[in-house]
Amino acid sequence: MKSIFAAIAAGVTAALAPAAAAQGYPCSCRATRSRCWYGFLGQRGTPKAVVDRVHAGVVQAMASPDIRDRYVNEGADVTVRGPDDFAALLRGELVKWAKVVKDSGVRID
Repeated sequence: MKSIFAAIAAGVTAALAPAAAAQGYPCSCRATRSRCWYGFLGQRGTPKAVVDRVHAGVVQAMASPDIRDRYVNEGADVTVRGPDDFAALLRGELVKWAKVVKDSGVRID
């Protein structure tokens, strides 16, 4: 199997989803139980006061109807998580996708 990085470098990423579907892999977020999310990450050791200030800004921005509606109109389910909840989400995603990668046998050439 060719490296996915080679496909990305060659500019053929548009062919990846159909190729995966042809091999029996589900290609939808619902089928793979995946989700798209956005978040802010900081360097380990970022002071709590800075994390809290960034989080407060995100909460304020997402409370704005103009900003929130942009996401909702694109089909998003807008949920603002606190820093600890977001960290837990990331840990869960790492475990889930590490297993998918391991089980798939994909490797970097």
